[in-house]
Amino acid sequence: MLIEKEYAEENGNKISDLDRFDYKVFLEIMSQRDELFATQKIINVKIGDLVKALYKTDSKRNYQMIEERITKMKHYSMTKIQHNKKIAYGIFDFVDITTMPNGTRIAEIHVNEVIYRDYIQRQTVRIYKNKVEKLSLDAAYHLLFVMQKERLICYETKSSYNVTRDYLYFSTRVRFRKRRKKENLVEIETALDELVEQKLAVQSYKRVGQVFQITFIPVGESEVKDLLAGDYEYAPLSIYQNVTSSIG
Repeated sequence: MLIEKEYAEENGNKISDLDRFDYKVFLEIMSQRDELFATQKIINVKIGDLVKALYKTDSKRNYQMIEERITKMKHYSMTKIQHNKKIAYGIFDFVDITTMPNGTRIAEIHVNEVIYRDYIQRQTVRIYKNKVEKLSLDAAYHLLFVMQKERLICYETKSSYNVTRDYLYFSTRVRFRKRRKKENLVEIETALDELVEQKLAVQSYKRVGQVFQITFIPVGESEVKDLLAGDYEYAPLSIYQNVTSSIG
């Protein structure tokens, strides 16, 4: 776990580790997610609501502490190693805390892509558990979440559910076991066939050489509500348990 050098220096290199209360702040923020989060990874939250939920009093100091903890989470990053793959990411990508004309303090928070992707995966499996369990290919399983994210972008931007994606697009999102491009293209086709058969994200597709013309199943409002349902209890990398940090 690392913390940005500039942020640490601004605070005299006296930055506390993320602790269990930071975890509570993070969970409370995630509990206020809405459609904007499902489609854009953004959560807007009133600082006062966080103070009321996490403290017994609404003193000025408590407001300040909440804002400091949110800002601190913006500047922390972590490295996750799985197999031969290394992923570096933070908790929040962007934090903008402003005062509204009526004096209300509002925080616009952009949740990190890795945390967002994990959320979408967990919720997709929860909603379509019976269908997901019928997928026989690892490539189909991983591709499902890529396609799900694409569908949500189409929904949010009110754009066509027809997209064109080339081989390079898939090669950066699916870990192929074979080296030959020809075999990998067949694997993509087979994975898409499974998604179409189970009616998961993809309605149909057509391959033209190394390019895939994909039609997604349109996203309905009820599906977006299902994606937002339930409690969020996941702590990325269990970062709030016996964490040590370093300046980097």
